[in-house]
Amino acid sequence: MASPEATLIGALFPLSGRAAQLGRTGYQGARLAAEEINEAGGVLGGPLDLQVADTRGPLGTVAEARRFLEQGSATTLLGVGSSAALLAVTDVARESRKVLMATIASTDRATTEKFHPYIFRSGVSNSQESRSAARVAAALPHRRWYVIAPDYEYGYNAWTILREHLGRLRPDIEVVGEAWPESLEHDYGAYIEAILRARPDAVYNLLYGGDLVAFTRQARATGLYERFTFLNATGGDVGVLEELGGDMPEGVLCGARYYFQYPDTETNRRFVERYRARFGSWPTPWAEMSYNGVRFVAAGLTQAGTRAGDALVRALEGMTLDLPRGPVTLRKEDHQAILGMVWGRTRRHHDFPFAVLADLQVFPGTEITPTVEEVVAAQQQAA
Repeated sequence: MASPEATLIGALFPLSGRAAQLGRTGYQGARLAAEEINEAGGVLGGPLDLQVADTRGPLGTVAEARRFLEQGSATTLLGVGSSAALLAVTDVARESRKVLMATIASTDRATTEKFHPYIFRSGVSNSQESRSAARVAAALPHRRWYVIAPDYEYGYNAWTILREHLGRLRPDIEVVGEAWPESLEHDYGAYIEAILRARPDAVYNLLYGGDLVAFTRQARATGLYERFTFLNATGGDVGVLEELGGDMPEGVLCGARYYFQYPDTETNRRFVERYRARFGSWPTPWAEMSYNGVRFVAAGLTQAGTRAGDALVRALEGMTLDLPRGPVTLRKEDHQAILGMVWGRTRRHHDFPFAVLADLQVFPGTEITPTVEEVVAAQQQAA
């Protein structure tokens, strides 16, 4: 249990299993922020005490969240790896009147139909990712598309959004097949064969983390990447690029919720250098978005002058901070951070033992975030 003068943040991250890369680097980003804050004097007269639980699935995440709140007197909850887990644990935050800062899980439903005052998100939403992907896809000459996505909330929500917006931009698009492997699938052979039989012009790949690594290695061995254009929604995650190394094909269009080489500013370069010095690797999107989440919580507590949940909510609503990617605002109407997306093509680079992104396309958050009117309408429809 934290000492009375400490401010406890209960961090909920998957630290084992195939999603561990997301959770581990997310926790590292959060740790870096907490260490910097404590070096600068902490918050509310004491240290920021960041404690972590290894979470697996919605039930496990809910159990750890309740443990933090009931046994450790956590001021806030932070993290959450999967969208399904976020939809479950957000109810705990509402019931306890404690802020939950979501940093990885991205389903739009958390900020629309299940929105409440205590849910905030410092990470990219499915709409931000999918609307940027729709613009990338629409600019290609391809008409026949195939989608492969994880069989749970993130995959379905993200694909629904992309299909709607791509249809508006390119009414001639035809979806020739869909595949929905379960998370932690070990053999993608049947899915690869299905793609080959469908003979699409392009494939939209929503697998991420360890699943994306496994699929890429198996698909490359079949020559799949030489036959079709691939868009990987989160393929620009430097953790995936590092793990794949030379197994990542060149020329794959990849999105990144944060990309360590962008923007080329002093603030971002300092963040990358500090993270690399502390953990020996490059900061992933999950690291940066979780770093930002802790920064927002600390700034909110300082502004509120108290650990009370309602006061923290008021302080966070509309707050803007200068973060590694630049100024970021937590919008008042849905508590979603206004974040952009980076897309590029994989390419070998002599400075790195893995493929990096070239020919970057940057989609500002103001262009790919649903409008206030869209969000309010979705919230009211669900009420």
